[in-house]
Amino acid sequence: MLATSKKRNLLVAFIGWMTFLVADPLFAHEPYGLGFMCHFLDMETYTKAENGNSEAQYQVGNSLDYCEPRDPEGATKYFLCAAQQGHIQSILRMGRRYLFGFGVQQSDKEAYFWLSVGKRLLRSFPSSSRQLPDIEYELSLLERDIPPHEAAQITARAKAWSPSTSH
Repeated sequence: MLATSKKRNLLVAFIGWMTFLVADPLFAHEPYGLGFMCHFLDMETYTKAENGNSEAQYQVGNSLDYCEPRDPEGATKYFLCAAQQGHIQSILRMGRRYLFGFGVQQSDKEAYFWLSVGKRLLRSFPSSSRQLPDIEYELSLLERDIPPHEAAQITARAKAWSPSTSH
C-alpha cells in the first residue's frame, strides 16, 4: 500500500504530467489534448479495437474510463492490449493504472515496468521529451519501495520488451 506522503508526491507528479499533455503534439489528436472528454464511439471503432487496432483500443479504453457507466477494468483490458502493441499513451496509462491501482491490482513493480518502457519509448519522440522528468521522478519514488536487485530485473525486462504485432 502506498504511504500518504508517497501518494501526495505521485499525485503532484501525475498532475504535472497531465499539464504537459495539453500542448504535446504526441497527444494533440485527443479532445482538448487530454483525452478526458467523453465522446461516443461508433461500432467501427469497437470493431477495429476488437480486431487489434491499438489506436481504436486506446479510444475504447478512454470511453470506458470517462463515459457513464464507467468501467475501469474494461478500460484496462483495452489499454493493456494497446500498450502491448507499443501504443505510447496506453503504455503510460498502464504505468499509472498500476501505480494508483485504478482498474487493476496496485503494483509498484508493474508500474515501474510500464513507466520504464514508456520512458525508453518517449526518448524516440523528441517533442515529448519534456515528460521524461515526471516519469523519472515517479520511477525514483517507486525505487524506494522496490529492492535494488528487483528494480534491476524489471529494468532489464523493460529494456528487452518489444511490442507484439496485434492483441
